[in-house]
Amino acid sequence: MNNDRMRHILIVDDEEDLVRLIRYTLKRHGYMVTAATCGDEAIACLDKKPDLILLDLWLPGEDGGAVCKRIRTAAAGRAVPVIFFTAFGEVTELQEITRNCGAQDFIVKPFETEELFAKIQRYLAGNSVKYDGK
Repeated sequence: MNNDRMRHILIVDDEEDLVRLIRYTLKRHGYMVTAATCGDEAIACLDKKPDLILLDLWLPGEDGGAVCKRIRTAAAGRAVPVIFFTAFGEVTELQEITRNCGAQDFIVKPFETEELFAKIQRYLAGNSVKYDGK
């Protein structure tokens, strides 16, 4: 990834207040941010070439796991790191869901801003991601 350009993060969550807070925080730190409230919007936003996707695991309708699998089957989404965030679930369950859906990591709500930025920076600094469909 080219470090000379502003990094683009796609947030997928139906909680408007949380999206506003994350968007504000990310923009203050120099990120470009796009938001989607459902899976179809998230897939449509792949055309904007996000560098990383923050995806709520428990969306109404299609859950985040299914959305992540759709992202991984789209050519524009195969190499984009996905971090789930959720307020529900045990750590071992979240690890399994993350692995099975092709995401890279998860963060539990509520979370500290420092934890969010550490994960974002970790995956933006890493190599591209390939999902093998398993």
